[in-house]
Amino acid sequence: MDSDHPLGFVIWGVARSGTTALERAANLVPGIFCLHEGQIGFQPQPPEPRFPRFVLGGDRGWIGAEELTRARALLRAKLKAGGVALYGNKHPGYVSIVSQLRAQFPDCRNLVIHRGTAGFLRSWDVKAARQRRGWDVHQTGLIGLWEWILALDALASFPERTLVVSFDAIFTGDLDCFGDLVGRLLGSPADQATRARFEAELFRQGPDDSGAEADEIYRPILASVGAPDLDRAVRGWRLADAADHAAYLRAFVDAAAPKVARFVTGALAASGCAEKQRFAATWLGLRQHRYGKSTRPSAAVLEGFGLLLRQAATA
Repeated sequence: MDSDHPLGFVIWGVARSGTTALERAANLVPGIFCLHEGQIGFQPQPPEPRFPRFVLGGDRGWIGAEELTRARALLRAKLKAGGVALYGNKHPGYVSIVSQLRAQFPDCRNLVIHRGTAGFLRSWDVKAARQRRGWDVHQTGLIGLWEWILALDALASFPERTLVVSFDAIFTGDLDCFGDLVGRLLGSPADQATRARFEAELFRQGPDDSGAEADEIYRPILASVGAPDLDRAVRGWRLADAADHAAYLRAFVDAAAPKVARFVTGALAASGCAEKQRFAATWLGLRQHRYGKSTRPSAAVLEGFGLLLRQAATA
């Protein structure tokens, strides 16, 4: 179980946008195994660059003991049932290391899921309220807004070998989208039994955010940057090669990033919450270090980071 396996795909996107649901969908396919937030061990000079590899169940990484136990049981069952043709790994945080992933695993595919902006922001806030971390509703979504910009920036910067999957299409509106995604990964669409499992277990099981309105605090900035237009565009793409839409994504990020940064800095300054501002300062410093070092952010994103960090420094 701890042996190396060739890495065929990774799933990333904004946290709370459906990456785990997409992982679950992939694991419904008999010939696919996707690990939940496992360890990827980078090597400066891979001995076999044509055969990129990742380690299942390393001593370090994000995966917890219970999740690793479940992953091993699932993999064991799949191997016993007929084998695994394609291995994957899922983590929203891969947005910060896209260039490293590309360098280490040049043949690996990226699956990036896009959920309606109002929906994932509400999910951030609801989770924060449920976990009772001392954050009021509408606070963590401010962090989510900048994470959204970083994910779009990475998608625009590294569109090659990347599929954009619409959350609304695959999980709420278009049952054929799942079968088509399997076809893009394995070369043939999902069989009827797998499609039936997907429909019973995942399709229309979660909230349909395609028509959801943004909560009041986010509505002005989302309207200002054209987020509803972006959401409609991605729903129309359904399942698409990111390279076909890289120019659109780049133009959107370059226009939106400074506006979002100014909005978030203003909201943080007006909050009067020292805890929130300290958290934001720590989070921003970490994001700037990881994302800035690994993903070559655009000039617009660098400008946004500058605005955010100047505000955080005064907290």
